[in-house]
Amino acid sequence: MSHPIRVTLQELLHQRIVQVILALEKNSTSDIKNTFSYLHASESAMIIHFLNISQRSKLLEILGKEFDFEILTYLDENIRDSLLSQFAEQNLGEALSELDPEDAVEILAELQPAQRYTLLRLVKPEVRVFLEGNLAYPEESAGRLMSYDFVALPKNWTVGHVRLFLSQAQHVPKDLSTLFIVDEDVTPVGKIYLSELLYSCNKQDKLHDVMDDIPQTVRVDTEISDLVFIFKQYSLSNVPVLDHIGKMVGMISVENLIDNIYEEAEESLLHLVGVEESDFHSGLYETSKLRLQWLMFTVVTSCVTSLILQNFEVIIAKKALLAALMPIVPAISGNAGIQVVTVTVCALSRNEIGPLNRLRVIQKECLVGLLNGYIIGSFVAAVVFFWTYEVKICLVLFISLLLNMLWACIAGVAVPLILEYFEIDPATSAGPFLTMSTDVMGYIIFFVSAIYLLNL
Repeated sequence: MSHPIRVTLQELLHQRIVQVILALEKNSTSDIKNTFSYLHASESAMIIHFLNISQRSKLLEILGKEFDFEILTYLDENIRDSLLSQFAEQNLGEALSELDPEDAVEILAELQPAQRYTLLRLVKPEVRVFLEGNLAYPEESAGRLMSYDFVALPKNWTVGHVRLFLSQAQHVPKDLSTLFIVDEDVTPVGKIYLSELLYSCNKQDKLHDVMDDIPQTVRVDTEISDLVFIFKQYSLSNVPVLDHIGKMVGMISVENLIDNIYEEAEESLLHLVGVEESDFHSGLYETSKLRLQWLMFTVVTSCVTSLILQNFEVIIAKKALLAALMPIVPAISGNAGIQVVTVTVCALSRNEIGPLNRLRVIQKECLVGLLNGYIIGSFVAAVVFFWTYEVKICLVLFISLLLNMLWACIAGVAVPLILEYFEIDPATSAGPFLTMSTDVMGYIIFFVSAIYLLNL
């Protein structure tokens, strides 16, 4: 009995990429247009990511007016910038009018002010007013992200009145699921789900009698990181956005926020290794520039470590075996410290560490450091013993690993907490500082132990 061949999405996408590249090489216009005619915009964007510069230009030339501008919203920023320069401004203005306002704002925000102003003049006036409204707020704020596509109803309306209103309204959001209830000052006081309003309520019921409470609201200046925490903490699907006087001016849904959630996670991962932002699609010199900052800091910390080692060169000359064993201590301790830093930074991002539990967290990490240091120290000492048969050397390694892993765990918690206190992003800065401290402390503990135990 034959079994059907199961093709994963990744394999199918790879096949399409190969087909597009071959079609571009053969100048097969019909095959390319046919392929892109049925692809989702996100799939088309993924294919474009795999093309080189000349292939992308050729693709745009072939697709012409059939190019789906929604693809731009799924592209990496660097690739999107290079493609935007190839479109006529008039075409871009028309395309921005047709895109979802949130997507249009994302594209406009990355342009130079002069180009942004020019394109906004070409957007339909009824769309432009909303785009300009979003762009007036800071980039990492709720105001920049919010949607104006919501329904707010007076609290004294009846259910029957609302049903009549919705049946006659011309601009009801197509994905409407929640209706917000507001008072005379347009301040949200409750919400009601559309399904409940249509099927579970009586016509004569007042909205303020059947509405549910709103767990949380946000201001236009609320930061994206705080928004992510609020949505997670209260398990929200949407949240009303208020201006500075408490008037509801927009709404943010989890769909609006999901890209930012992924971006926050990606940024935290990149920051832990000293990279400010993803440079996968950046040019050669831009990529080099983005990575040099912390590499130069590493050069400085390495020089500090070298100066410390220089002070122990006499000890190394007396016992050459120490030179072979000394990298073990900072290497293992550094990895242990990075584990603690990663956990601590994640906990800080979720607001799980505060004044009430900081001491308890540090105490726990001290115990973990001692336990792991004892286990790893014993194991490494045993291995080295069967290599060298020198008990005192093994004891030096055991003590050094025990104490430096304890230090690594303490620093792994303390460094992010100190950086946060001084309003420095711990995700970006904690890693390099921790590595420097474990290297310095590791070598000092190792050689001081050797001096006393080996009588050097």
